[in-house]
Amino acid sequence: MKNPKGFIRVALDPLIVASASTGIMIIVLVTWGNKVHLNSSEWAGWVQAVGSISAILITLGLTNYQIKQQQKGESERAQEETRRICLAVRDELRILQKIIATSSNVAALLRLQPGEIFNIAVPTVVPNERFSIYRAVLGRLTMIEDDQLRQDIIWTYETAIGQIHAGLQNNRLLFELRELDPGRQADLYEFQLDQLRASATNMQQLCKQTIQRVSALLPDLDRATGRSQGLDSGNRGE
Repeated sequence: MKNPKGFIRVALDPLIVASASTGIMIIVLVTWGNKVHLNSSEWAGWVQAVGSISAILITLGLTNYQIKQQQKGESERAQEETRRICLAVRDELRILQKIIATSSNVAALLRLQPGEIFNIAVPTVVPNERFSIYRAVLGRLTMIEDDQLRQDIIWTYETAIGQIHAGLQNNRLLFELRELDPGRQADLYEFQLDQLRASATNMQQLCKQTIQRVSALLPDLDRATGRSQGLDSGNRGE
């Protein structure tokens, strides 16, 4: 037998069991009744008894079948909602990937050498105003049964949000530096430069991590949504 588990599941289905039991009881009744020569009233009584038992069994089988169909429908709806969540997240991350790939500020940040500062006030926004899809589905990510996929989604977004925070911090440090007089506040000016150097290193690391994690996550989201679209070749190596 190629699929014994499937056969057992079918064989134990209450509706099938009820129907089979009814057939067996009828056969047994007919065989036994003919053997003992039941009269008409006795036949009527036994037929009524068998019919009552069969009705109970079939009712239980139908009830169980309806419950299973309802559970199947709920499971299919949950799977579809999970797929849509992954699809929405994937689309938002694809947009982020394109923004990163075409941003002159990102290109400048990635070109920074050790010890340099990022002397550009980037047009970042408050993190909770970004990634509207992620914020909308955050409470439903538990629907994704794949623990690794769910964790990778959160990890990727938190890295991207961290990059925005780092950009805001760098903007603040640049503004404070421009307010200082290097002639009169040399020590403070040098301290601020050190802060900016550390900020640039942090921004660059977060930017690289964001690129790597988005690029790694998108194929997994493609699989989760039933799609296998390749990433842009220009973004894979970053």
